[in-house]
Amino acid sequence: MKKHQGRPRRAWLFSAGLLLCISCNNQDLEYERTLAACMKVQIGDTEQRVRELMGEPMKAEQRIANSGKGRVLGFPAPAIIASAPQIYLDETGRVDEIICYDSHRLTKEIKNQS
Repeated sequence: MKKHQGRPRRAWLFSAGLLLCISCNNQDLEYERTLAACMKVQIGDTEQRVRELMGEPMKAEQRIANSGKGRVLGFPAPAIIASAPQIYLDETGRVDEIICYDSHRLTKEIKNQS
């Protein structure tokens, strides 16, 4: 009859859970830093300024929008977050839209040319 088989399994599960928890905490901390940096970005900032504040983006893609051609810089966020931080640059390389999270979105005011 085998005794104490449950202890090594429980220890392994505990260790796996602990590692998962540490990993999640590091991801949350990194996301909080990204959000804090995102809140410092302003409309009109250069791409260089964005990178100084927020670091290297996870992705950088070309885009075409109402304001013309430009780029979007995407930054990492935990999978549970609905919208990751994104910085939109106009054709001159200046920030024209900032999305830090769902309820923090800034857009360059477009002047009516009438």
